[in-house]
Amino acid sequence: MDFSDEIVKSGQVDRFGQPVTGNAERTRHLGLELSVGAEPAEGLELLGNFTACRNRFVHHTDYSTGAALPLDGNPIAGFPDLLANGRVTYRVGGLSLSGSVRFVGRQYTDNFRDQKNTVDPFVVCDGWIGHGFTGGLLGEARLETRLHVTNIFNTLYASYGEGSMFFVGAERSVYLGIELAL
Repeated sequence: MDFSDEIVKSGQVDRFGQPVTGNAERTRHLGLELSVGAEPAEGLELLGNFTACRNRFVHHTDYSTGAALPLDGNPIAGFPDLLANGRVTYRVGGLSLSGSVRFVGRQYTDNFRDQKNTVDPFVVCDGWIGHGFTGGLLGEARLETRLHVTNIFNTLYASYGEGSMFFVGAERSVYLGIELAL
């Protein structure tokens, strides 16, 4: 995708901590996306996707220091070059088990290719177990309970950043949900 006047992050925050954005004269986003899914056995589902991309300024000049600084060819802040996700789900009777993994590659937090202003790649795993009930006292309704655990291995990581400010990802959390479908 080629953009003219794309709104991009500058790698700075305003006095309220909000990202400062501006228009880049020309940018280009190139990439390849692959998605796969399979059911190799009854009740077993495998899903995955992978993205490799290149997000660059074609023509953009920064004036934040007072002098004109051309950024042509630099990566655009906030766009990792690699992303991948995978999920395995097994269902038998009313029982469901699922595990997922996501990978986010290195990304710059400013537009200047400053190596100290990058978010390191990270991998986070989630999972859930659930059980659904139909019939009996429920009639045609369906009741499902699900225990969901995010960041199972309690990985410590920065999820994104703005310039030299980094924002941590959530630590392990556990949710219990109950759903009634009428």
